[in-house]
Amino acid sequence: MSFSFPDRVGDMTGTQFAATILDMPMGPARDDAVFGQFQLGNIPEFMKTSCPITTSSGEHSATFSVLPDVLCVGTDEDFVRVPMGAPTAQRVAALLGGALITRFLSDTIWKLSTVQLSPSPMAPTAEMTSTKWFIDHNARVELGRAGRWGLIAGHKKDVVLANALTAVTRKVAIYGWHQPNGRPIQPLNATSHDIMYCDYSHGIRLVDLEAQVDGVDASFLQTAESATLYPLVNPEGPLSFVRYATS
Repeated sequence: MSFSFPDRVGDMTGTQFAATILDMPMGPARDDAVFGQFQLGNIPEFMKTSCPITTSSGEHSATFSVLPDVLCVGTDEDFVRVPMGAPTAQRVAALLGGALITRFLSDTIWKLSTVQLSPSPMAPTAEMTSTKWFIDHNARVELGRAGRWGLIAGHKKDVVLANALTAVTRKVAIYGWHQPNGRPIQPLNATSHDIMYCDYSHGIRLVDLEAQVDGVDASFLQTAESATLYPLVNPEGPLSFVRYATS
């Protein structure tokens, strides 16, 4: 199992990239700039070592490969986590050979994470969708991370795939931000926000499209959609919403 990462072009750091979008409001222009960095392979090296997670249901078990952190831009020494609208998250997922996760996988990642951070909410204002808040919150996360590496969780809400999205039009589903007791601050919300919405608290976690089920190579999405194997991905039922619109 392996993601596909574009070869890196240039040496822009996270701080340098953030400066180029600092005055851009939430919307397509900022998201396009973020997507461009992934096309250029401006991804920290640590993100290229994915982490296996295992789920089981009855006699079945699966191993999925997930990114160690939410999507970020820059270098190992200087990177910034980049929230983005769901269409752009889907474009990055396709570029890297991955899919967005489900609520169940968000819980599983938190349980299996080696670096569990406490959420660090910032008082909500109109600025919460600004790039400055992304940068400020990233600094808070880095203080909590304190140089530790590995599968990290608890620091962001996840943008997720959810069957509830089949009943609404152009919405984004948000879930997570797990507290130390394992309870998420954010229950599944698939109705409040437009598909383009993102704020400082959001993160994009990807799972590899290639998986192993019962020791055999398998497709993540086919497993999620399967009438028998779906509990390995989404115990609520076979996943009927597997990707966001990209425009």
